Amino acid sequence: MNKQSISGALNTLESAFEINIMHKVNGTTYPGATVTSANTLDQVLKEYAGDIGINPNKKIIFENKRTGDQSSDKNMTIAEFGLMGGDVLAIMDDGEVA
Repeated sequence: MNKQSISGALNTLESAFEINIMHKVNGTTYPGATVTSANTLDQVLKEYAGDIGINPNKKIIFENKRTGDQSSDKNMTIAEFGLMGGDVLAIMDDGEVA
């Protein structure tokens, strides 16, 4: 390892925070998911979909429960979506949309 890689790892670790991820329809929640502001919603989805019972291969709708903002853009970052420590990211797939 070189000094740069250690420094980069420390910077990433220092910028990490926790959010709660929730299946919007059935309420299943994964508390304390560690993310960084640079993570994409797709990365979060792929990591936690199985834990909350979401099919990541369907059309997905994300909701920032604090702001009420919704998006289906999987490439949006946590920062762009306005999520902060302690927030709830609600997710539903198109099988759940009425």
